Amino acid sequence: KMYSDGCGYYEDLYNELMKAEKQVCITGWMITPYFLLKRPGNINDEEYRLDGVLCRLAQRGVKIFIIVFMEPFLVNNDSEHVQKHM
Repeated sequence: KMYSDGCGYYEDLYNELMKAEKQVCITGWMITPYFLLKRPGNINDEEYRLDGVLCRLAQRGVKIFIIVFMEPFLVNNDSEHVQKHM
């Protein structure tokens, strides 16, 4: 499927994550726990935030695996915050 913007992609990602039954694997250089997967939305409402979605999945028994690459010395991707929060 081709996407012309992130809105459609992240809504589809949300829908697919909610179908997970066994495990979810996420890896990347920059991951923010507060990212809204469905918009419009409120950053304070965890229903569509990445951390809230993953928490609900874990409560259902889905195993969550997250690998955040540590940032190089010149670029800060806040990987320590992600590690503590998620």
